[in-house]
Amino acid sequence: MLFDTRKFYASAAPNEDPWPAVTFSTLSATLTGFAIGLTVALMYLVFGGIATMMTGSHGKGSPAGAGAALGMMGAMGLFAIIVYPVMGAIGGFIGPWISGGMYHLTLMLFKGASRSYMSTVRVAGYTHAIHFWMMIPILGYLIGWLPAAIFGIISTVVGLDETHKCGTGKAVAATFLIPGLLSLCCCGTYAAVIAAAVSSAHH
Repeated sequence: MLFDTRKFYASAAPNEDPWPAVTFSTLSATLTGFAIGLTVALMYLVFGGIATMMTGSHGKGSPAGAGAALGMMGAMGLFAIIVYPVMGAIGGFIGPWISGGMYHLTLMLFKGASRSYMSTVRVAGYTHAIHFWMMIPILGYLIGWLPAAIFGIISTVVGLDETHKCGTGKAVAATFLIPGLLSLCCCGTYAAVIAAAVSSAHH
């Protein structure tokens, strides 16, 4: 699917049942969450172990205190292994409905929606195949987001075009318009809050 995107969506387009795509999205996001959580847990343990050894080598603190600190880092790591998959599952289940809605609304505005909203949800759900890059141990957490972002854009544009036969231009607009506007609104709101805080601090 990642490397023959148009062929995949061409075969998937006739079916309008969203649940296989949503299930796929939920599963892949859960596995990605587990991979990220495991990476975070290992980082906690490594840094906790390094800090404990450094403390011991300098003769600072008691062994019990160092052990307690390492245990706390281990508990935080275990928490990450549990929380990240749960967050991934929730995002993987809800995400296709929300992003599919944004894509479909834009396509309707540009008169490019030739199939139902459920078909667009299928595109959004299967796009979560990009999580493959995030499942690579360590590297997925550190640099996997870059190929995931690139393949995600390609997959969404090609999927919308192949499903709705709307043309690349409308598919690109659907991919970026509403998410872009929301990002601008969030950045504008954040900048306004920072500016207000700085202004009040000066007064």
